[in-house]
Amino acid sequence: MITSSTALKNIFYNKASVIIKSGCYIEYNMNTMLDGISVTNNISDSLYTSQIVNAADQQVWPASRPNPYKKLFPVDSIVKPFRPENSGIKYFILEKVSNGSGTDVPKNSFSSYRSVSYPESQPRIYYPGASTYYKYWVTPQNTGVDVTVNYLTSGTKFALTNKIVIKFEKTHSLPSSYTIKITKSDNTQETIASSLSTPANGIVNLYYNGTTWSANQLSEPYSFANPVSIKSINITTPSAGTDRIIGLIEISARWVKDISDDVESFDISKEASSSSEDLLPVGKVTSNNISLNLIKYNQTSLQYASYNRSVALNSSLTYMVKNAKLTPYFKIYHADGAITEGLEKYDKIYQGQFYVDEWNIGAYGEVSVNALDSAKYLMEVICPDVLCEFYPATAVIRRLLDSVGYTNYKFNLTSETDSSVPLINYFWTDGSKTVWEYIQEICRDIQMNAIVDENDILQFYSRNYMYGRTTKDWNFYYEAESSILPNIVDFSQKEIASANQVKVIWSTPTSTSYLGTSGPLWQSPTKFLVAGGLLEPLSASGNQYLAIKFETLDKYSKFQSGFNFNGYFLVDSEIIEYDAMGYQYVPKDSNDLTFINIWIENAADLNKYTNFAKPGSENIASDIYIKPNGRYRIKTRGALGTTAAAHNSSGVPSTQYAWTGVLL
Repeated sequence: MITSSTALKNIFYNKASVIIKSGCYIEYNMNTMLDGISVTNNISDSLYTSQIVNAADQQVWPASRPNPYKKLFPVDSIVKPFRPENSGIKYFILEKVSNGSGTDVPKNSFSSYRSVSYPESQPRIYYPGASTYYKYWVTPQNTGVDVTVNYLTSGTKFALTNKIVIKFEKTHSLPSSYTIKITKSDNTQETIASSLSTPANGIVNLYYNGTTWSANQLSEPYSFANPVSIKSINITTPSAGTDRIIGLIEISARWVKDISDDVESFDISKEASSSSEDLLPVGKVTSNNISLNLIKYNQTSLQYASYNRSVALNSSLTYMVKNAKLTPYFKIYHADGAITEGLEKYDKIYQGQFYVDEWNIGAYGEVSVNALDSAKYLMEVICPDVLCEFYPATAVIRRLLDSVGYTNYKFNLTSETDSSVPLINYFWTDGSKTVWEYIQEICRDIQMNAIVDENDILQFYSRNYMYGRTTKDWNFYYEAESSILPNIVDFSQKEIASANQVKVIWSTPTSTSYLGTSGPLWQSPTKFLVAGGLLEPLSASGNQYLAIKFETLDKYSKFQSGFNFNGYFLVDSEIIEYDAMGYQYVPKDSNDLTFINIWIENAADLNKYTNFAKPGSENIASDIYIKPNGRYRIKTRGALGTTAAAHNSSGVPSTQYAWTGVLL
């Protein structure tokens, strides 16, 4: 929910007209835009491996073996495209403790996974693994950070930045201070932060004002300067203390640009958790989106451009690129505004954070953009392998989000033991669905709502919380009351006879003994599974069809084909989608037996060409006048997330290659 001052609320209660201007920032993350980014640190492998000891406190890791920390906590993870907004996900490291000074995971420092509500003050601790999806980097014990992110890939493709973000995992140990140096494109070095105190939340934001850099941890500045061109960022810190480990989540150069003057209009669809047509106002998981229209005319060249990774960045242009962050806002002018602009004051009310999904740039400088909130990431990432036994539903959701490094979420419950949150005996993922799809299924089944709010937090609301909500945030008036003006423009009410509504999630066929018509509520259509040998080889791309032979199934299989006119074939580990069957027929007016090849897309096509073909057959054992030719028109290679590849054919079908039917 958007929060505001009481003075601003009173403006909308008491004023018939309010001066409002719209604006928007676009923020680019150089870690997602530049290729060939490298990360280096000055910490030797031996410093890590020397701390791997057995129960007798003896070193057990030979110097010849690879450093396991590089797999579990890779340093290049800090420049991955999507990083957590906040701390909280912590991987367990059993430390070598000297002088009884404690460990990185003290007793009672975390709570049970199997809890409905997890304390926000405690880390969520998991075991690290080589195949873990979300990773971050850690220092050895008693060692400070010394990491450099190199952006220069080749030629003049430098990073542009007026904002630098550093994130520490605060649930390990935070260094007392940090120092940041940048190397500019002209090879000059500049220290932009010297021994500054590390914030308690572990998040460092540095902003460039045109001449100097400054740390602003609470909020962004009101304006952004032109970016500087840099080659690298180096961060150093002292050790966090005896036996302590420092975790580093992210180092990124950002470029923030104010495009408010270009905004023609924007429309934000904040999808409600339910509509008036729903049987129950719960069980919905929704996402917000923004449609943004921009115009910037220029007589010489377009000022908006689709980003090209092979061309150097130009700070005078505004780029359209996937996942660039949009921050729309309103300037609402009133006498008690927090921000002064000349002789006027205003409040800046942010409307959320959105990530560019698609756009269109017109010939005359007009741009239309569509963007989604941070749920976009959850819609795109396939859920890693997760297995939960006897977990509350909220704990399962928490595990799913933590597994991909999504930390900006919150559960709104009536209590720590909310009775509307059930226990799930067994839950597992199979690598076939996105995180968002799994969350949708859980929320639908337990009637929990979820939506990303204007502060980019994924809010979950239990059924009990929704029905137990009694507080109000805004009053509506149909007539003036004291200084408050009427604010109801239109009101309508619709009664829904819930008893007459039926929702069928699934149903098996049923029968009845009542007189009259009876039958199944729903019955799945017939599906077929067939198999055969690949007659012709397939390259990784370029094939228009695939040829399959079923001949060895039985003596009539030479006249058979797949049973559906569209579907899928599994060839080795690739799934190939087809949209038509190949047939051949002899026209009825033909004087010889020359076959014509055709594509059949549906039953109507087959009926049509059957009518065009000679009736009957010459010999049922050898030829009929219309029959499948064993070809299937390819629609999609590498369907359903598989990878297109070359496949060898079996040659002439034989008992060595063909499938054999077995009567069961």
